[in-house]
Amino acid sequence: MLTKDHHCLESIIEATDRIIEYTSGFDSADDFNNDYRNFDATMMLKRFGR
Repeated sequence: MLTKDHHCLESIIEATDRIIEYTSGFDSADDFNNDYRNFDATMMLKRFGR
């Protein structure tokens, strides 16, 4: 595997772990959607890969 590919996969895993962490406290998708701060932060994380 190329070093660049490995780095991209590590970034994807890290972003996924953070999204799971940030969204784990919600009971439903509606609860998450209604929490603007966490929703916006998670969507920006996903959008920018951080």
